[in-house]
Amino acid sequence: MRPILALLLLLPLIACGPVSREQAERDCLHTARLAEQPRG
Repeated sequence: MRPILALLLLLPLIACGPVSREQAERDCLHTARLAEQPRG
């Protein structure tokens, strides 16, 4: 299950192409926050 979760977390980064490390970190933190406190 972890490989699937890791792939799902990386898909937005793969789809956007090369991004800066700072942007990747912001995206990762945003995804982590949503996972901890889902909306809706």
